[in-house]
Amino acid sequence: TYCTDQSQPWLVESTRGLTELSTGELVIFAANQDYMHYLIFPDMEGNLSRLSNYMTSEDPYYIYAGTATEDDNLLVAGENSVNIDNAWVHYSWYRKMDSSGNVIWERSLPPVRWQDTFNCIGKLSDGGFILAGASDTPDNYDDILLVRIDAQGDTLWTRRRGTAAFDHPEEVVPTQDGGFILAATKSYMS
Repeated sequence: TYCTDQSQPWLVESTRGLTELSTGELVIFAANQDYMHYLIFPDMEGNLSRLSNYMTSEDPYYIYAGTATEDDNLLVAGENSVNIDNAWVHYSWYRKMDSSGNVIWERSLPPVRWQDTFNCIGKLSDGGFILAGASDTPDNYDDILLVRIDAQGDTLWTRRRGTAAFDHPEEVVPTQDGGFILAATKSYMS
């Protein structure tokens, strides 16, 4: 058990992902209820080796997924909340950073309506990534948002798939042929 904020040990904390660097070092992506985000590095026995707070509650970013890149840096993804004309708009967003939380580059995509967010990352064999999340639609449903990026973070393509229901991706897993499998849940309004 790891407590990310020793001064406030009562805060609810949750993991946002787990990845392994090429060195064998594990990285746990975590956040607490105040939206402070942490990188947790356990040693081989599971003891806390180091802890890095890479985003504070003042940042308008929420991280829902993370993974290692080919060069042992990290890619995190989620949403960026911005207040425009007294209305909150949520952009899907991703950032490459080093293991100390220093930003290498970051990108965001404008939402279709008012809220898009990434919650899954799949690392592809060519060094690129597939990002999956939810995209609010004009008819108040959520479609699945898929974005294929290269290793430099540039968008190669964007797709939205969905039905007349709330569609949410749960996991995206790369396949050996260069594609991927997407698992999602669907819920209906009654």
